[in-house]
Amino acid sequence: MLRQVNVAMHFQTRQAMATTAETTTTTEQQLAKVAACIPIVPFKGVAFYDIGGLLAHPAEFALCMDLLEAYLAPLAEKFSAIGCFDARGFLFGPLLGVRLQKKVFMLRKEGKMPRVANTVTYGKEYSGDNGHGLDSLSIQDGAVAPGDAVILIDDLMATGGTMNAGVELVKQAGGSVLMCMCLIELGALKGRDAIIKNHPDTPFYTLLSEDLWQ
Repeated sequence: MLRQVNVAMHFQTRQAMATTAETTTTTEQQLAKVAACIPIVPFKGVAFYDIGGLLAHPAEFALCMDLLEAYLAPLAEKFSAIGCFDARGFLFGPLLGVRLQKKVFMLRKEGKMPRVANTVTYGKEYSGDNGHGLDSLSIQDGAVAPGDAVILIDDLMATGGTMNAGVELVKQAGGSVLMCMCLIELGALKGRDAIIKNHPDTPFYTLLSEDLWQ
């Protein structure tokens, strides 16, 4: 049932952004334009969606940000902060924070910033920085205030390990996660299912589906 709710939210979003058949077609064309700028290349034994391609196309990058902003704008009164993941989440979180006038904080790998409040260790789909498939994620002291409602954003979700660690960090700091979102979701790796299992009260949204690359 929870998966149905998350999936329904995704399609309701599409409907909210496109109220007519013509507009829906336009929106799908916009999504395809964004996806076309992101090549898939082999990297560390996995298919890597290279966000660098999107950065090389400013018009499509701006379109991507417009679509993410359009989704979050109706929810703006319900959250107070945006958390972005090391490192490619940093490309999207700060821009959304400026556009929506929300504070932004970083979720970084261990040892990369001072005044760390909490750290969570998690597994990845490929070998992490320590060489055996594990990484650690931290937030700074005061990044999340008690009672903060947070949007978490990353470029891609695979197994869900990074996103789950982020939710844990926000909760440890006394906040809550209104939504997890990313640009691309690798559905076959069932990261969405992992989030639903561990945090059933946290919905998930992805902008681009894998079928845009087929």
